[in-house]
Amino acid sequence: FCRASREDCKVMNEEDISLLRNECNYTNDLDAGDYKLNGIKRDCIFNRVPSFHVTQNSFVDVMHDICEGVGNLDMCLILEYLNDNKILNINCVNERIQNYSFSSIGKSNKPPIFLWKKVKNRDLGLSASEMHCLILNLPAILGDLVPIDCVIWKLFLMLYDIMCICSSKSLNLRTCEFL
Repeated sequence: FCRASREDCKVMNEEDISLLRNECNYTNDLDAGDYKLNGIKRDCIFNRVPSFHVTQNSFVDVMHDICEGVGNLDMCLILEYLNDNKILNINCVNERIQNYSFSSIGKSNKPPIFLWKKVKNRDLGLSASEMHCLILNLPAILGDLVPIDCVIWKLFLMLYDIMCICSSKSLNLRTCEFL
């Protein structure tokens, strides 16, 4: 969607039209072959579809946008806040996750043990499926340990609501009004 750097994205609060991707700069960035600089590893296979180009036909992907994106960052910040405010620590979180009875579907996507170093580096190293499983099960895993008025838990519950909505098979008018 955009050619802004990670550093710029952290401080931008409105769209800069000059940074939007188009077919020309997409091709130039692809030809440059510098993934770390421009974020394009290889040409998208969908560009082979007649009358389609990723810069013109935007779509969102819950697994990339939430599970591997904002979900990872939010979970790191949430775990750090809970630890720093002595609500619970990483050992408690790990113990709870290891002892939680995941559904048969969730067992194969059970998150691994968290390392504090990964939390501090803002990268839990979870797959999209593991993050999805974590977000959808965390209220049952930790909810009884977190004070109901905890501001960071309220942030998590918003993330949980968003994940539930994005994962649902259908939406109704009430859901649209909620958003």
